[in-house]
Amino acid sequence: MKKKIWIISGIVILTAVVVGLIFLYSNLDYIIKTAIEKFGPRYTQTAVRVDSVKLTLTNGECKIKRFLLGNPKGFKTDYAFKVDVIDVGIEPASVTKKVLHIRKIIVSSPQINYESLSNGNNLETIQRNIEKSMGSEKKTAKKDQTEKSPEKKMIVDTLVLRDVKVSYTSSLVKADLTLPSIEMYNIGKDKGGVTGGELAMLVTQTLSLRIAKAVGVSALKNAAGSDKGGATNLLKGIFK
Repeated sequence: MKKKIWIISGIVILTAVVVGLIFLYSNLDYIIKTAIEKFGPRYTQTAVRVDSVKLTLTNGECKIKRFLLGNPKGFKTDYAFKVDVIDVGIEPASVTKKVLHIRKIIVSSPQINYESLSNGNNLETIQRNIEKSMGSEKKTAKKDQTEKSPEKKMIVDTLVLRDVKVSYTSSLVKADLTLPSIEMYNIGKDKGGVTGGELAMLVTQTLSLRIAKAVGVSALKNAAGSDKGGATNLLKGIFK
């Protein structure tokens, strides 16, 4: 009788585990989407929205569709960054390890609103928000190391932003630009990985520098033939 009870109990437990795994697998896309929309704003202090996520565990391919990063308070454009599709390739075996191995992150044809005000621009503001959030988390972790587990780190083999469309606006300058492809390799490899916040900050910093350079060149070209003071005013609007 006891043997039968143990067998039945074993079957019930096994069935529960299988059902749980099926539920988890079938809801992974929703879990990832929810995580992006929950933890993204914690770093950027802006809205973060994703329409859908599709992950295939067998080959580690993931598609994030219609990703949108909102603007900080005080800026008028509808968003800071949006893209229809982000292709991510993950090494499946690394999902359960301490450091997640991401083979690729390909961002195709993103649209960026680069808005400059007297006290700075939207991308720099987002960057500062990320820095503050990361600083706060480090302090919290030091105060309570027993309860707070370290954030999972990642190594990214390849990160590419292609055909980046930029709409720049300030009180003095308006310009529509297309940036050359931005390519970064082996991110975090030399230091055992980077956190999500560190990766976001790297991308934001790189975009800010590339856009500022591109807009500066465009402004100088447009100011060619005008007086020196006009060109100087244009540059002040860009790099303020």
